[in-house]
Amino acid sequence: MAERKKLEDAAADIERVRTLPEEEQKRHFKTANEIFPKLKLEDDRTETQKDQERLESAKERKPDRGLYIHC
Repeated sequence: MAERKKLEDAAADIERVRTLPEEEQKRHFKTANEIFPKLKLEDDRTETQKDQERLESAKERKPDRGLYIHC
């Protein structure tokens, strides 16, 4: 139950941050492109593969707002 509470609190915090002006949001969120190098993660997909995955993702859900990680 404690883990669920942590998850709910984190989700509420993310929603609160999303209500802030865009410039303030940038102080709280980082893009995957900013985080991956720090984590030493590499994306070895080709640009064509990335484009195809973006198209498939867009068909499945709302327009992509980008991947952001809450810090």
